[in-house]
Amino acid sequence: MDFKRILAALILLLAMPCVFAGDDSVYNPSSMQSLETVTSITGPFFAALPPDAVEISSFKIGPLRVTNSMVVTWIVALGIIIVAQAATRNVKLVPEGLQNLVEFLVESLYDFFRSVVGDHLIHRTFWFFSTAFIFILFSNWFGLLPGMGSMGWGFHGGHFEEPLWRGVNADLNMTLGMSAIFMVLWLYWS
Repeated sequence: MDFKRILAALILLLAMPCVFAGDDSVYNPSSMQSLETVTSITGPFFAALPPDAVEISSFKIGPLRVTNSMVVTWIVALGIIIVAQAATRNVKLVPEGLQNLVEFLVESLYDFFRSVVGDHLIHRTFWFFSTAFIFILFSNWFGLLPGMGSMGWGFHGGHFEEPLWRGVNADLNMTLGMSAIFMVLWLYWS
């Protein structure tokens, strides 16, 4: 019974931003400074990214809008899959090369997470924690590459209006989605 109450409270808490989404008193663009004013005060690189991810107009998957941050997410995930496949293609008893690096990463993460969550939860949770950690790590590293968020089209006022590439965590979509999944799974596991 307590789990149902906690789950209902969490759903209501996650739905709270949707309640204020249509309220004009919370976000009033006319009361905010214009981009030109902010740019003249702070320099041309202050507002490098628009707040919303740019939708790729020529590509949709059913009703799902594909954005440039989703494409970067797919590139990072594909890179991780390719590295994992290459490391486990010819598995040897004594690892060398890429297999050695991947095994070191996985064993280090296993030991670290075991020290945090304990022996009783590590077997149930390691698959999720390690996958989420590796994905977040590499997506943040990928976001540091030159051109992420700074190259694009529609140059106006010292910045691009629509960036070509956008970091995975540049908006709240990925962050909110991963934290909601983690919260639900952690409540189930604990």
